[in-house]
Amino acid sequence: KAEKARLRKGVALLVGTPGRVADHAEATSAWQLRECCHLVLDEADRLLDLGFQRSIDTILDALDRARRVDETVHGASPLDPQPERPASAATPRQTVLLSATLNKGLRELAGKSLKDYATLQLSHTGETEFTPPPSAAGSEGVGLSAATSHAFATAAASAAAAKATQAANLDAIAETGATAAGD
Repeated sequence: KAEKARLRKGVALLVGTPGRVADHAEATSAWQLRECCHLVLDEADRLLDLGFQRSIDTILDALDRARRVDETVHGASPLDPQPERPASAATPRQTVLLSATLNKGLRELAGKSLKDYATLQLSHTGETEFTPPPSAAGSEGVGLSAATSHAFATAAASAAAAKATQAANLDAIAETGATAAGD
């Protein structure tokens, strides 16, 4: 009940599990979904592995339906700003999928939820591969800034170092266990 009251008043940022957000998307009619400008699904691959596909589909459908209703009521696309409409309603939604892996399920989710998207892949060595969105085809200078590329490379190198340390620790534990068992 308190959650619904907060959603009725409006929220700048909502963080929740896919199931809970999907419940509110369907049942909280006062929640103005058409004003949602950003949707971020962190650990998108894990969300799918944990069985949240239906909830994610419900959220995406509710967001798209709210935009279509807004378009019908106002007689124009939500991408065409009109003075009597809130700026957020005139802004296309940005959807971000964050994932450590790119499997079949995630590709399908990307196909449903992303339009004209860019991809950024990081290797375990810290190398980045940026693929610009289709709308940027033929454009020069589209890509990651040097600072952004460096930040991603640093993050990938840190992750690789942490993984190597974890592997070394597991090896040390295994050796200790083998010695103790052999005594």
